[in-house]
Amino acid sequence: ATMAPASARTFENRQRQEQANTGEATANSSAGGCARTAFSGNVGRKPGDVKFLQHCFSASTNIEHSGGSCHHVGTWPRLLLDVGCGPHAQAASALVNMSRAQANSLPLTQPSQQAPFIILSDVARTAVMAARARLGHHVAEGVVADMRSLSAVIRGGVFDMVLSFYSLQHARRSDLQSIIAGLGTLTTPTRGRVAIAALCDQAASSLGVVCDERLPAPLASCYPSLLAPGALPHFLRNTGLVPSWSARRRHFYVKEAEFPCTRQYVIARRRLPVLARSGFTRRLCRQVHLRKKRLIW
Repeated sequence: ATMAPASARTFENRQRQEQANTGEATANSSAGGCARTAFSGNVGRKPGDVKFLQHCFSASTNIEHSGGSCHHVGTWPRLLLDVGCGPHAQAASALVNMSRAQANSLPLTQPSQQAPFIILSDVARTAVMAARARLGHHVAEGVVADMRSLSAVIRGGVFDMVLSFYSLQHARRSDLQSIIAGLGTLTTPTRGRVAIAALCDQAASSLGVVCDERLPAPLASCYPSLLAPGALPHFLRNTGLVPSWSARRRHFYVKEAEFPCTRQYVIARRRLPVLARSGFTRRLCRQVHLRKKRLIW
């Protein structure tokens, strides 16, 4: 009974919203807010998604602590890839707004830093064009490509962050392993991060009550790949990525007409290779370690 109004409103407006996607995104490009989409709703009104995007922003930000205060010594993500951006690019828009707000809050003694440059990727050309018009051509470029071929189309090892915001469910389950592995190769080896928000095959309620039941067959058939709860971190580990932060959302937002399932958020980095050390290097590292412990001088 709780879902009936939201579902009816969603499916009634879906076709009209999809037809107006391009025009709506262009009209809102200067507003900087998050437009309402057919299934995801307004990201700014969903604290769970906002928290995930805040972690995405801080995951690639270098912060130095000294004297009880902290200040930036690096930059936030300079180059970001939004996989499956859609016509509204809500996640990329939110990260751009966060970087601008952070820049405005820095003291005048700190060097000003620009918003990240974003590569928008989607299989639909109209979605890429609409998303680029929304963000602005000076901060975004578009690539029309399927998720399976991104690692072949885009040069690897260059992105500070690769973001997949509710796009993996559109891929076939048999392709998930190779897709996630390809996303990992696109990030820089040391600082790069892969951030994924995914839908799970587990029923949820508006109150956050989870009864560990799978979605009914009609709902589960809406997407090719709905992951089992907790499966996403295992996918990442199997592809050589190390999760650094993860969370689950057990409720959905009825007012935003969300798909009624739980959600998994994971941010991961590439596993650094272990280099063989010579005897001299091992002794030198041991001395440095002891000096830090103040055991020798």
